[in-house]
Amino acid sequence: MHANGYDTCVPRLRAGDLGDVPAVNLSSGYIQRAAGILPKQGHRKPWKFHQNYVLDLASLKFSALADSAMHFERRAKTVPAAAPVAEPVLETR
Repeated sequence: MHANGYDTCVPRLRAGDLGDVPAVNLSSGYIQRAAGILPKQGHRKPWKFHQNYVLDLASLKFSALADSAMHFERRAKTVPAAAPVAEPVLETR
């Protein structure tokens, strides 16, 4: 990011990306009871993962980082505002 002058990157969901597939594919009772609050994964890349170390490693290593889901942004160059100058206080006695 630094080499390209980017300040932030944010993943953005496109229409149809949000899935209802549980991120953890387990059938334990406590997982099933908490299914409504556990993370979900999508139906297609990059929101779907394999739960397979070799496949996930290959995907992370060889997939393009700049895809339609990642948005790289540059902050606007702003000049910091000057500190306000205080008025002198005159004492009257």
